[in-house]
Order: sequence, then C-alpha cells, then structure tokens
Amino acid sequence: AVVDQVEAASQVEPYRLRVREKERQLARMSREQARTVEEEHEKVLKAAEERGIPSSLFPLERPWSLFPWYEQLGPRASCEESLRLAIGLRDLERLGRYLELGEERGLTKHNSRIY
Repeated sequence: AVVDQVEAASQVEPYRLRVREKERQLARMSREQARTVEEEHEKVLKAAEERGIPSSLFPLERPWSLFPWYEQLGPRASCEESLRLAIGLRDLERLGRYLELGEERGLTKHNSRIY
C-alpha cells in the first residue's frame, strides 16, 4: 500500500508543478492588469482635467457607476445647446443671457467648444 502511495504521488508531481507555474503566471498577469488599469485611469483623469470635467466622475473601483453622467453634466450640456440655438438665430439678447447662465454652470473656453 505504501508503494502504491509513493507511485501515485510521483505520477501526480508533474501536475502539481504545472499548477504552481500556472498560479505564478496568474499572479503575474493580475499584477500587470492592475498596473495597466492604474495607468489608464491616470490618463483618463488627466484628459478629464484638461477638458474641465470633474475627476470625481471616474472612481477607480466602479468607473461606470455614474454613467451616463446626466445629473453631473446635464446642466452644462443643456446650456451649450441653448447657446448653439441663440448663435444660430443671431439673437444677441438671448445669447447674453445664456452666456451668463453658462458661466454660472461652469462653462469656460477650456471645457466647451461653444462658450
């Protein structure tokens, strides 16, 4: 019975070695993935900052939890649409009101193509 046990253990040993190697590969891949996610998150935050978008909209743990950001960006978007309309109609009075409203809502020449 002891001989059978030793033979069985020797037959299983190559599989154990493969499992250990796969575990190492998985750990390495997990580290690489975490590093890549962190690098991409930094790129997104930098791009958002350049466009005047709050970085709080992109939490690392749940990046899409606030998507599609209607609540956060909706007021600025509706103001931009109103500005487009006023420019198209060449209505200076309405344009002035919408420019003031845009300023109140945080529109700047850096974060808006219309303002």
